[in-house]
Amino acid sequence: TDLEELYGELEGQWFRYVNHVAGVIGGVRADLKTADQAGPVFSPVDRARQERALEFIEEQVLEAPLWLLEPEILERIPVNGPERIQRRQAMMVNILLSSSRLERMLEVAITHPDVAYPVPAYLDDVRGAIWGTPARTATDPYRRAMQRAHVTRLIELLNAEDDATDVPSLARAQLTQIQAAANAAAASTTGIARAHLRDISERIEEALEAEGRKLVNW
Repeated sequence: TDLEELYGELEGQWFRYVNHVAGVIGGVRADLKTADQAGPVFSPVDRARQERALEFIEEQVLEAPLWLLEPEILERIPVNGPERIQRRQAMMVNILLSSSRLERMLEVAITHPDVAYPVPAYLDDVRGAIWGTPARTATDPYRRAMQRAHVTRLIELLNAEDDATDVPSLARAQLTQIQAAANAAAASTTGIARAHLRDISERIEEALEAEGRKLVNW
């Protein structure tokens, strides 16, 4: 019982650390001042620092943290370690693609274009971190679960009721690119990997068709 509690605390602490790093992306620096001090109080984090934050998350989360699967620990507690890692990875995908984060980044691109991390480039980088070479990553169960989470989140952004921003159109562009890559990769894979890639393509096709019908009815 104590070991299970400690394992849960370790997992939670690790995720808090990486979540703090995620806060750098689309983040704002606060330089509190007194009334007689000049200069801005809030300023956006520069693009280079945001890119480093995403690279760190790719290394520590999107690349499955298998160090959490210590056999001598998991054999002694009733914990499904792989499932917990997949759940945390899906949570991070949702965090990276939160509506508030993307909308904040779009705003910074308008107000501070010299330091902004353009959202199209950011979404491309996130996609690259999750998918890599699809024919290869689709053979990894952790990647497959994360890729499903990625597509699910993009579909949510596509169908967002508040479409006053560019987020839905950017989500549509990402889904289209993922579908094309999945179709191309499926031809060179077999077994679970091929089934996964075809499923991804079909999910995207259904979402795009539903979104198209909604636009026609509107």
